[in-house]
Amino acid sequence: MLKIGITGGIGSGKSVVANILQQMGFPVYDSDSRAKALTQTNADIRQQLTAMFGDNLFKYNILDKKALSQLIFSSDKNLKAVNAIIHPVVVGDFATWTTRQNAAAVFLESAILMESGLYQKMDKIILVTTPEKLRIDRVMKRSQLSEKEIQQRMQMQKTEETLADKADFVILNDEKHLLIPQVHSILQKLLII
Repeated sequence: MLKIGITGGIGSGKSVVANILQQMGFPVYDSDSRAKALTQTNADIRQQLTAMFGDNLFKYNILDKKALSQLIFSSDKNLKAVNAIIHPVVVGDFATWTTRQNAAAVFLESAILMESGLYQKMDKIILVTTPEKLRIDRVMKRSQLSEKEIQQRMQMQKTEETLADKADFVILNDEKHLLIPQVHSILQKLLII
């Protein structure tokens, strides 16, 4: 079974590519959604986050996502510490999930595929690239983040140039190039369709 990572910066269109693959029948692991779910349910994560940031991080036994976001995106040190707590659990969860799949290939969507080290567990990596202005516009439309907050998050992620060095395939998501033919071409090259 091939393990294929899908990565790209915030607003690049990773989720759109992942949705195309799911509609084609491929299993896709959404590491961001799973990390959020595991942060709510995993006792070890909860205990370590509480020890690091205090009891106020969980209100009525539910993670205050906004407070956690402010903590991790205000400090590279906090971001690395939180990632060190959450990533090992996500890696284990992905491994378990993979064993339950019956497919020629599985896909893992992650904005921080490189930073988390998950790229080392992948057979191939797909990078979704998008011009920065378009990425900012997309994120502003779907969230309540300001342009400054979006740029701050972009700065904490690896650049597209850095990601491209590790990518086996690049999808250009600039609203000029159609996504489905690019996805189809990659799948043909991987010999899984």
